[in-house]
Amino acid sequence: LNMCTRENAVTPWGQPMEYYNVDMLWKKLKQDAKFQEREEACNVFNEKHRWRKRGISAVPLAYGHCYAYAAGTGALVNIFGSDGSVTVHHGGCEIGQGIHTKVAQVVAMSLGCPLELIRVADTNSEVVP
Repeated sequence: LNMCTRENAVTPWGQPMEYYNVDMLWKKLKQDAKFQEREEACNVFNEKHRWRKRGISAVPLAYGHCYAYAAGTGALVNIFGSDGSVTVHHGGCEIGQGIHTKVAQVVAMSLGCPLELIRVADTNSEVVP
């Protein structure tokens, strides 16, 4: 199934992608990277060499975003009475989008405490699914 076409622009959970531009981006990426030229160079090399071969590939990858559970993911908030610090475990995965910072900000605002007292623990599915 080719997911780089508008006809197949549907998420795994059946949601159509309204603002789909992967087909245009994919075409531009291959053009900018001179993919066809490089593929031809690999073919020429492979014809000349019996034992050594070269290849090239490009794989589009998309990360879906949805809530796995009807109410989103969970969180475990530990408030330590000795110093007022807070440790938060949540079900999100930090992959550079800043979710740990956002969670810390929400907790600080909800509890009315300084952001410096909030520590977001590493994601652990044994603690919070």
